[in-house]
Amino acid sequence: MPFPNMKLEFLQEWESILPKCSMNTIFMTPEWQYTWWKRFASGSDVIMHIARSEGEVTGIMPLLLKEKVVTFIGNSDVFDYMDFPVVQGLE
Repeated sequence: MPFPNMKLEFLQEWESILPKCSMNTIFMTPEWQYTWWKRFASGSDVIMHIARSEGEVTGIMPLLLKEKVVTFIGNSDVFDYMDFPVVQGLE
C-alpha cells in the first residue's frame, strides 16, 4: 500500500507514532491518505518528510505537490482533520 518511492521503514515509523499523537484519527493514517491520493490525485507527486528529535520520530509530514503547489494530502470536503501526525506535547 505504500505511496510511490515510500520505504517500508517510513510506513512503519508513521504507524508507530499515531498512538502517541493527540490527533490520532483515521484521517492521519497512511491507509486513508494513500486511498485518497490513489483515488483523487495519483497523477500528483507525494513528498514525505520525517521530523526527528534526538533520533526519535516526532512527526510525519506527507504532502501533495500538484502544479507547483504543495498542500496537505486530502480535501477539506472529505477530511475532517487536515494536519500532520505529531507526537503529543511536541506540536
